[in-house]
Amino acid sequence: MADARRMDQLFVILYRLNENPPTLPASDAEMMERHKAFLQGLLDRKLMFGSGATKDEQGVRHAAGLIIVRTRTLAEAQALALEEPFCKAGQRRAEVIPWQRSWFED
Repeated sequence: MADARRMDQLFVILYRLNENPPTLPASDAEMMERHKAFLQGLLDRKLMFGSGATKDEQGVRHAAGLIIVRTRTLAEAQALALEEPFCKAGQRRAEVIPWQRSWFED
């Protein structure tokens, strides 16, 4: 008998750098603080499954970053993605990809 498969609907937000971004509305340090506060807010609201840089083992960046969120709908995840401070400032663009995480119970 096969083990029961479980699934969890999540959304992967992949951020890419814009080629010709506008000037930042604040210093790099202030923007990073805003970014960290955004991530902390996601954690506090229990929306974030994970986040991090998109670097390989040599440290080469493949995108601006990635956040995995748990929202009810794709539209909610898309709206949330646009609230990230660098995205709001026009530095990054967001692609939201539905992801059904699955695993099998022992």
